[in-house]
Amino acid sequence: MSNTDHEAIALLADLDPEEAEGLAALAASQQPWPGVLDDEWAKDYYRDLRQFIRDGRRQGEVYPPPHDMFAAFHLTPYERVEVVLIGQDPYPNPGEAMGLAFSVPVGTKLPTSLRNIHHAMARDGYKPPEHGDLTGWAKQGVLLLNLALTVPKGQAGEHLRRWRPFTKAVLKVLNSHPKPVVFILWGAKAQEIKRWDVIDFGRHGLVEAPHPAARKEQPDFRSAKTFAKANYLLLGLGRRPINWAEQ
Repeated sequence: MSNTDHEAIALLADLDPEEAEGLAALAASQQPWPGVLDDEWAKDYYRDLRQFIRDGRRQGEVYPPPHDMFAAFHLTPYERVEVVLIGQDPYPNPGEAMGLAFSVPVGTKLPTSLRNIHHAMARDGYKPPEHGDLTGWAKQGVLLLNLALTVPKGQAGEHLRRWRPFTKAVLKVLNSHPKPVVFILWGAKAQEIKRWDVIDFGRHGLVEAPHPAARKEQPDFRSAKTFAKANYLLLGLGRRPINWAEQ
């Protein structure tokens, strides 16, 4: 919440305390992982980033819609993270992005990535759902984290540089998680985070595979055993495996 927001809510509190309390709660709900990432909200880069996104939405279409931008954090609270699945950025086409990496709303035609994810699930013994909504994974502790949380219509990768400081901050707090987590890195962009030197992969689990949309590497992705390997690592950490068929 910005200083201006705080001042507005404080002023409203003198006029209508109940409404002010409700607005404060709403503002807090729009922030990612309150109590964990609070230090980031006051930093210059974060204020500039939020203004950049607001300006972009005034000038054209930016996905996902504002209420879904932090959906991954809301559906998978910090203390419940078991697996971190890294994507590049939201789908740049209308109606597809929903704030969860690789996920699309029920009723949306499956993008190439999701079709291949379903093939890989089947190879690992999990029945794919009839849709592309991965909310069931998120609710089990799979943080579906894109490296950039927004994208302009038709311009994949356009906001990656803008989001990098925030993404690094998220990865740093994940590295300090009380329990080791399993990172799934699909494709070169996701695998770049190994060079950022923010995750101790000696402590945390790591599963790598080609990107599910990479045309030449689709057979390798489908046979990479991503889901089986992630669950094997979770079991080795003494935790319950993910039910990847969960809808």
